[in-house]
Amino acid sequence: MRLFLALHAIGALVLMTVASPAMANHKGHVAFGIHAGTLGYGPDIYVPISPRLTLRGTGNFFDLEYDETVDGIDYDLDLDLMTAGAVLDLHPFATGFHISFGAFYNDNSAGLGATANQGSSIGSFTVPAGQTVGLRGDLEVDEFSPYIGLGWDSTYMGNSPWSIYLQLGVLFQNDISVALSQTSGPAVSQSDLDAEARSVEDDLDLLEFYPVLSIGLSYSF
Repeated sequence: MRLFLALHAIGALVLMTVASPAMANHKGHVAFGIHAGTLGYGPDIYVPISPRLTLRGTGNFFDLEYDETVDGIDYDLDLDLMTAGAVLDLHPFATGFHISFGAFYNDNSAGLGATANQGSSIGSFTVPAGQTVGLRGDLEVDEFSPYIGLGWDSTYMGNSPWSIYLQLGVLFQNDISVALSQTSGPAVSQSDLDAEARSVEDDLDLLEFYPVLSIGLSYSF
């Protein structure tokens, strides 16, 4: 019931915004921008819907290598990220402050390599003395992720065609799934590999709510 009322309130706010009278400094032209942040770097395009409502298309590209040792297992994570989003920026006070609602398409790939050293555990399996076990994993997230955020952007609110903008929000990616296979060493059962995969998933739980922070520059034609 509370969610139903909240959606109605948001809808009413959007309708009032769309129906509001035009501002004197509202340019009403397409704008382009570039940004960098926690999702990576990429372009933006702005299309004004009303004086206080803007549709923003954004793309992000990001490569990252991350190494960490957990419980005697050396992990090497290789991320190749690409996301594309469609976001509505609502300016309720006719200023640069805005609230954002949208969704992102995730075309991401991530490879996980790991070396389990002697004495470390893979599920219920313990690596024997003097030996190591090589592991290979693939990480997957949902293709579509809702987004909510806020920020400051005077692209259509100021007199200058240039604007510096700041975005802060959360991308809801749901659970990250991990599949592990063995590449070397003494045989490990699939059930133990699956147990280790679940352990890695638990370690990645924080990424279910991925923080989005970006800063950029736009120009309105």
